[in-house]
Amino acid sequence: MKHQEKLEVFNEVKADCVWHEKQQAELKEAAMPLVKYLRTHCTPMHVAIVDVAGVDLYAKDINVPIIV
Repeated sequence: MKHQEKLEVFNEVKADCVWHEKQQAELKEAAMPLVKYLRTHCTPMHVAIVDVAGVDLYAKDINVPIIV
């Protein structure tokens, strides 16, 4: 089974994203060590941004959720 969604920017379809269950499981397995590290060494106000160059860790000083 696969998960499909369309990436839309300003109502224009830019790409079809297809994630297979196997890919989701692999990503979850790869992310678990980082999640465990964050839970051990950080607070809920920290956020990690991961890309191919590395990981950036930020502490959010102010967070105001907006639910529409």
